[in-house]
Amino acid sequence: MPRLPLARLLLALVLAVLLAGCARGIKEAASGGRGVPTTRAGVGSRATSTPPTAVHRRSPESPARQVAAAWLGSVRAFYLAGEREDPTYRPLVSSFVGGSPALEQTLSWLTLLEDAGVVAPGRFRVGAVHLVHLGASRATLTGCSWDTGSVYKATGAPAPASLGGGAGLTASVAVLRRVDRTWLVWSDRTSPVSSPSTKGPCHGF
Repeated sequence: MPRLPLARLLLALVLAVLLAGCARGIKEAASGGRGVPTTRAGVGSRATSTPPTAVHRRSPESPARQVAAAWLGSVRAFYLAGEREDPTYRPLVSSFVGGSPALEQTLSWLTLLEDAGVVAPGRFRVGAVHLVHLGASRATLTGCSWDTGSVYKATGAPAPASLGGGAGLTASVAVLRRVDRTWLVWSDRTSPVSSPSTKGPCHGF
């Protein structure tokens, strides 16, 4: 048997060791072993944990919407106060600037109805709000309301026009003021409207 030169023998041994190492690495990678990572730890990697649930917060209403909502709420509270026969109905009183002309007129009117035994109509609509002016602390708007007319509580008969009887439309021009970050009614000039076809706040209402 011929003998290989020493140098060739050493070279053959080195190649055999390298081939065996490569074969073992491929086998480990295929079987889920350690293998060689495709990226270095902390480089180009992203966390796979589930991100925290986003918190949905309701965006604050715009000043224009706040003004409209304040007036609408005040008018609705007026009808409820008349239905309850309670001129000092808290939601109503708190919707006005304290000592304002609108508050004084509203309290006088509701007291008059109460003394006459008249209650507010059970059916009404309020809307058609149009903002005329909006400042930092003062706003002016127009709006419209419709109701079936006041009635006598004892009989359910319609009250006279002088006590709010008779179905119809009412146009409003209201001034609101901002007090402690809250819009409150300062004045509210109202006038009857004969038809929704009439030009003005109640047109098409």
